[in-house]
Order: sequence, then C-alpha cells, then structure tokens
Amino acid sequence: MSEPIRDPSRYRANVGLAVFSPAGHVFVGRRINGRGAFQWQLPQGGVDKGEDPAEAALRDANRDLESRIAARTEELAASNQKLRQLHEQKDEMFRSVSHQLRAPLRLILTPVEAMRGRTDLDAEDRERLGSIQRNTLRLLGLVDDVLDLAK
Repeated sequence: MSEPIRDPSRYRANVGLAVFSPAGHVFVGRRINGRGAFQWQLPQGGVDKGEDPAEAALRDANRDLESRIAARTEELAASNQKLRQLHEQKDEMFRSVSHQLRAPLRLILTPVEAMRGRTDLDAEDRERLGSIQRNTLRLLGLVDDVLDLAK
C-alpha cells in the first residue's frame, strides 16, 4: 500500500454535508465505485478560493442531484419510446386481426342474406339461415367492440 500524500498544497479546501432527519438520523451515501472497507461517505466537495463553504456544499449537492435527474430523465425517455413502439404494435395487431375476422364473416353473411330472400325455403331452413345471420352479425359486433376498446 502506498503512503498517503501529506502535502496540503496539492488539495483544495473541502466541505462535507451532513443531512439529519427530524428523528436524528444522518444520511450517509455509498460510493458508486466503492471498493473495500471504505465505501461509505457523506456528500462532499471542494471549496473554490473565496467561496463560502455552505454555498460550496449546496453547489455540489445540486450538481449531484442534477446528474441523477438527467440520468433518470434518460431512463424515462427510453421507457416512453419503448411504450410508444408497443402501442403502435398493438394497434397494428388489432387492425390486422380485425381484417382477418371481418373478411370471412362478410363472406358468410353475404350469401346467407341472399339465400334468406329466396321464396322456395321451408320454415326450418329459413330459421337456420336466420340463426347464421344473427350469429354472424353478433360476431361482427364483437369485433367492432374489441376495436373500439383498442382505440
């Protein structure tokens, strides 16, 4: 282990910031890149020549807070972009599913409506075609409801 540098001219004056809760607890921060036994410290920074120590402490605390806010803002922007992409994919899926369901239902409904107009059908056939028509219309209505929910 190397000897500590004891020449004070190599360092600027320092300030530490202690934050206490009303219950008397003190805030102690953990170093992000800390290794070994000395990973914990109070917020601290340097005091520039002619600077008030309290102002230096606030400056350093603000700088730390601003960098944390900037990092969190970047994270949120990335999350929002991902959510927008997922929303667009969902909308495209609903449009596709809608088309895939509507087309066959219309292909069923069109000939059924034409057949129901025939006069040579007995009551039983007319009832069966009516049932097919009602259920097909019901399915089309459900597809429309799902699409309305997706909007």
